[in-house]
Amino acid sequence: MSDDKRYVDLELVGLSKKFGSTLAVDDVSLTMPEGEFLTLIGPSGCGKTTTLRMIAGFVTPTSGEVRVKGEDISGRPPYLRNTGMVFQNYALFPHMTVYENIAYGLKIRSYSEQTIRQNVREALDTVKLPGLEERYPKQLSGGQQQRVALARALVIQPAILLFDEPLSNLDLKLRQQMRSEIKAIQRRVGITTMYVTHDQGEALVMSDRLAVMNKGRVVQVGSPTEVYEKPKTRFVAEFIGEANYIEGTVLRSDSSGVETKIDGQVVFAPPDTALRENEKVGVCVRPERIQVYRGRESPATGERNALRGTVEEVVYVGSIVRYQVRLDRSKMVVDRMVASVDNLCAVGETVVVQWSDANTILLPADTG
Repeated sequence: MSDDKRYVDLELVGLSKKFGSTLAVDDVSLTMPEGEFLTLIGPSGCGKTTTLRMIAGFVTPTSGEVRVKGEDISGRPPYLRNTGMVFQNYALFPHMTVYENIAYGLKIRSYSEQTIRQNVREALDTVKLPGLEERYPKQLSGGQQQRVALARALVIQPAILLFDEPLSNLDLKLRQQMRSEIKAIQRRVGITTMYVTHDQGEALVMSDRLAVMNKGRVVQVGSPTEVYEKPKTRFVAEFIGEANYIEGTVLRSDSSGVETKIDGQVVFAPPDTALRENEKVGVCVRPERIQVYRGRESPATGERNALRGTVEEVVYVGSIVRYQVRLDRSKMVVDRMVASVDNLCAVGETVVVQWSDANTILLPADTG
């Protein structure tokens, strides 16, 4: 379904929150169409969890509005907001069985016992936990507890589903499994979902869109591909994935492209009509987009970005090898797939690092 035909399920309008003199969330405005999976991502303390808790009703905004399906719910208590939340620590009641935990939200909403039984059974089927109704949380694995927490959020059929770093307590393999399952369930149910994490892998794999936060503000919103390939600031480039960032000066900018001088060498980028000669810029290149050639090898023809440097560090991590290459005053990190451990560059070796013009990202200089 195209975006222009979808209803707006969640809207944040100028949402801000102060704790004393600290501005934790600063004028955040976002719109989510129905069925979207949007991830708030950023470093610890950037305001993403506070934003989520204001949507859920656990934190009162200092200013701004939270609207669900066009209705301002900013003044409502959590149980009247039609939102379901999955917490980082699961927040299951230890003295209640799985059935009782999942049924809790329905009971406080005064559903009939027959409806509760049917809805709990359907929720357990959805999260693939049938038959565990009588177990207690302490009798479940971490992954099972996470599924129960998800079932408890889904059973009330909320308009908005909220996740607060739900996988951070799981080991890597289970985390990867659960993120696939959560996304599959979200797609199947079609529920509008906001997910909070600081894990870029989770964000890129699971999301329809990302909202990158820093210092209480949303600094960029876009699809995972857009945010990764076209970051607007140095902060976004370095937080979503990894990036080499070197400051330089524009030598020429016209319809054929941009030439920039870094460390006494020239790099080339696609045209950017906003840039002018002698302007300071940041040159950004993703490590996996760079080729490395040894001194006796001939770099690829047709690629103009070819900088000479010296290997300072070699880190072997199985499927890839990471090189740190010293240019002059600057360093570049290069990630290459390992074809043979017998053909790795050595520390101290002179190399040429090379990449295509299209993989050069030009950013405002000295931007966070």
